[in-house]
Amino acid sequence: MTFEEFILKFEGEDTLRLVLSRSRYPEIDFDLAVNTIECRARLKNKVSEWYKVPSLEYPSKLSVEQCSSSATAHYKAALVRNIIGGCGCGASGVAGSCGVGAGDDCGADAGSGDGICYIADLTGGLGVDSWAFSKVASKVLYNEMNPVLAHSAEENFKKLGCDNIVVSCREVVPGGVETIIANALAPSKPSIATSAAIMASGAETSAANCASDSMGPCVDLIYMDPARRSNAGGKVFLLEDCQPNVLALVDEVLAFSRHFLIKLSPMADIAMVAERLGPRVREIHIVGDGGECKELLVWMDRQWSGEYKIVVCSQVAVPVRKSVATFADHETAALPHCSVSSDLPHHASSATLPPMGDFSFTYAEERLAQPAFVLGDDLKCDACRADVAEGADASEATSLYLFEPSKALLKSGAFNLISQRFALKKLGRSTHLYIGDARVLAHANHGKCFHVEAILPLNKAGLRECAAKYPEAEVTARNLPITSDELRKRLKVRPSDSIHIFACRIDSLRDNLLLICRKVK
Repeated sequence: MTFEEFILKFEGEDTLRLVLSRSRYPEIDFDLAVNTIECRARLKNKVSEWYKVPSLEYPSKLSVEQCSSSATAHYKAALVRNIIGGCGCGASGVAGSCGVGAGDDCGADAGSGDGICYIADLTGGLGVDSWAFSKVASKVLYNEMNPVLAHSAEENFKKLGCDNIVVSCREVVPGGVETIIANALAPSKPSIATSAAIMASGAETSAANCASDSMGPCVDLIYMDPARRSNAGGKVFLLEDCQPNVLALVDEVLAFSRHFLIKLSPMADIAMVAERLGPRVREIHIVGDGGECKELLVWMDRQWSGEYKIVVCSQVAVPVRKSVATFADHETAALPHCSVSSDLPHHASSATLPPMGDFSFTYAEERLAQPAFVLGDDLKCDACRADVAEGADASEATSLYLFEPSKALLKSGAFNLISQRFALKKLGRSTHLYIGDARVLAHANHGKCFHVEAILPLNKAGLRECAAKYPEAEVTARNLPITSDELRKRLKVRPSDSIHIFACRIDSLRDNLLLICRKVK
């Protein structure tokens, strides 16, 4: 029985029981097989393209847990392509070399001319990000400090048909970046196996991409996803506690590449990260998926010295495969903003690249923004009045809607700009919920929209009435001295996908209210 046959036969089985039958399959690397079965279960929805190849090996469950999803990996790939090849002119592989900024289109085809794009992923891990980069770059350097992971990644890349990735296994430490890049690019110094043949044509890149002409081989962009766990296995949050320490590597990295992209925890403090990394931070992307804030991506540009921009993608689109014929036969699902194809071809032209997050701003803009706040009359609607005819259709009687920003948008801190740009009114200075008319539905890609069914006072009588009329509902408490769980227990409601009760403080009324809403699908 082959390894692949074993995986397919016992997929879905209880691996604890499966271990007991180890002696019946002496030809199988049992530990690796059990790990692979468990990891494939996690990857089935996370990286479905890899799940469809049962021969792939997964030696580490932690690497599968920490890897990017297919959607977020392709978002990074599109972002990288926009950064270093957005102009598509092949001038040097560096965005702006032809006078066009990153992400702009000069009308040329990125697949034509002599433009060659090199990306170095110095913290490869499972390899999902390198795999995504390989679809938009000429050559990709995957480097991983763990030799077991590096070996598995090299084998997996072959099975995935990625013939433009070279694998390296070296420690990323101060003073070591040049060695990693030079050994991968130099034909006389192959990496683990076949890197010399793969990267032979990339021995030199444009001198314009290096800090000086005397530097060794350079790449167009260096990417790192530092491990956020200590040697003891606990989570760490400071940049200098991650492995590798990006703070100690910034200057060295930017000496060999104009562009440096860093993936950080969504829990990281944006202002603190930008301050510590310095003035060369150009953009910080906040990437959401499945209703959660998944990643922070920090783009550093050696030639940048202005204020950095925050870019929000509340939801990356789920790729939908129609056929396997051509790229033109692929499209993404609804959510037109932030839609990233999972089948970006090598040298994809800028015309095929999706836009990045469609909500971007600087903190200076947020400070100057003037939000509108809810007044008493703003909360009056026919359906919310006590004298509304019994049995009336509330959805037709009112035009009052509530907007709850996505977690990615809330992470950005653009609380005033949400009100100003979306023409919504804020319930309170510290209550990050907004109301408006039906036009709020146009912003559903950046949060959840609810139709306001009723408004009740947050007191004993209001709680009794709410519990009697709405026995099934989700409950959220905002800017109140009570948690959502505590309020849910007091209301004694059962979970529901349709009704959502928001309890919040309304500053203008100096009162607490219950807003009973129905989710707009």
